[in-house]
Amino acid sequence: YRTTKLYRKRITKTHQTRNQSEFPKPPSHYVRRDKMRYGLMLVDGSEFLYGIQPIKLALEANTRKFYSLYLKQGDKNNKEVDNILHKYKEITNSSHMYLPKDTFNQLVKENATQGVIMEVSPIDIEYCNWLMPTKEKKIWVALDKIHDPHNFGSIIRSSVLFEASGIVIPPRGSCPVSPAVSKSSAGALEVQPIRMAGNFNRFLTESQKNGWKIVTTSSKSSKSISINEFELEGPTILVLGNEGLGVSRSVMELADTHLTISISQKHKDIDSLNVGVAAGVVLSNLHRSISTV
Repeated sequence: YRTTKLYRKRITKTHQTRNQSEFPKPPSHYVRRDKMRYGLMLVDGSEFLYGIQPIKLALEANTRKFYSLYLKQGDKNNKEVDNILHKYKEITNSSHMYLPKDTFNQLVKENATQGVIMEVSPIDIEYCNWLMPTKEKKIWVALDKIHDPHNFGSIIRSSVLFEASGIVIPPRGSCPVSPAVSKSSAGALEVQPIRMAGNFNRFLTESQKNGWKIVTTSSKSSKSISINEFELEGPTILVLGNEGLGVSRSVMELADTHLTISISQKHKDIDSLNVGVAAGVVLSNLHRSISTV
């Protein structure tokens, strides 16, 4: 706001004879960040986290900025919501607000809010050009253009439960990191490191040079071996592909090993697993030899 005033003051000096309506508008990045929406003063660029588990874990992780906490009028608080209210007050020294049902439902067009919404800053995602050398048997999960937020969330949830060190996503062509992903992950997004590769293939190549093995899932490759036969021997990147197209050809060519999952052949038209399910199966098998991070 102060910058906006200074900008207008400078314009005034150079246009003394012109009317105020003729003054050029200040650049967009000079405009105040607070905006009125749904009858509420909201922070521009903020998002609405919803559901008890995502909000609870976000407050525990304390890596976002917390702006407002909203509850739906008429709902009775349970113990979990009371714990959220206490933690929010402890961190922000602010109180929550009760909103009428209509206003509350406008903030998030979902039925799974569980009566609690928190206005927060977007999650911080750091760029990562490669993974550093290590002798530990670590796993990172790299997502090759996953589109569905429910699949994205499911993969993050499995990666936390089976002790993967983090998630790497490409710079474009993938599902955005959003509150819907956090909800689908049961809040696991709030505690799992997410990194963005400036160039996805280069990230994999440079990490390979640092001793990381690249593993994908595929049933159509001469490099394919059963997941039951695979043993983790060192740091490994598990690449999971797009829901429809699978892992891209360029990544398949980079991979050191392609893993297959044994499935029933009873129904020929059902010949593959959903990528979120496949991630859980593979990570569960690899978890036997993953070192504690």
